[in-house]
Amino acid sequence: LGLAREPSLEQWLARVRPADREAAQLALEQARSSGELSLSLRMPGDDTLAAPRWFHWVGRLQGRQLRGFLLDISALKAQELQAGAARARLENLIASSPAVIYIQRYADGALYSEFFSASLMPLLGWAADSEQARQPGLAVHPDDRSLWLERTRSLLRDGQARCRYRLCDSRGGYHWVLDEARLLRNDLGQPLE
Repeated sequence: LGLAREPSLEQWLARVRPADREAAQLALEQARSSGELSLSLRMPGDDTLAAPRWFHWVGRLQGRQLRGFLLDISALKAQELQAGAARARLENLIASSPAVIYIQRYADGALYSEFFSASLMPLLGWAADSEQARQPGLAVHPDDRSLWLERTRSLLRDGQARCRYRLCDSRGGYHWVLDEARLLRNDLGQPLE
């Protein structure tokens, strides 16, 4: 790390990336009162063009010395950044889709709504946490409720379902929807969602 054997606080902080210095100072202040330190921070790479290296710093105050270790977590942070970017792209794609993406969790032989994409609001005027979203079967047109019930039975029995029915929007109008669903199972073959 380019530090002396027993670096001073100033030497440590000089090696920490400027964006992480305040967090490091606050964590060290906290360690003075609690005796414990746990902090993730960045330090410059081996050369000026290299990406910063991430470390998790854990220590315990013993007298006036902080004893602990640094664990290089750069690979983990790189994976987190990649996963975050992929998630942001996927959320953007789902939100701008003309379809509603949803997840229903399976429990005790029934399906419970757990997630709806942001496209639910422009399409039907439903908030993701609304009663209609929690119990979409209640918004199915009365003439189509048998289709809705058969859709759920087929999904649980066959692992997939495809049907058309009408859903009531927040203004009381009905929209025809094409519902295509697949059941996900755990490694034992039991329904999950």
